[in-house]
Amino acid sequence: MLTFELESCENGRYVYVYYPDGNKDAPGRVALYEDDKREIISDSKDDVQGYYRGHALWGIPVGEKNGTVAWC
Repeated sequence: MLTFELESCENGRYVYVYYPDGNKDAPGRVALYEDDKREIISDSKDDVQGYYRGHALWGIPVGEKNGTVAWC
């Protein structure tokens, strides 16, 4: 599970801060675009293998302000 917050939005580029397991001390950042492009800005220190990053890149709905991405 990860929680996310929209940090900024400009010209179709949405920057999100995500927190693995809701840990506010270990944020990561990704940018999602309206044209489906994805960009890694910074990894979370708690995400050694990029597992949470992948869920942030593909699980956050573009345009949402905040929320949770969960998986089984």
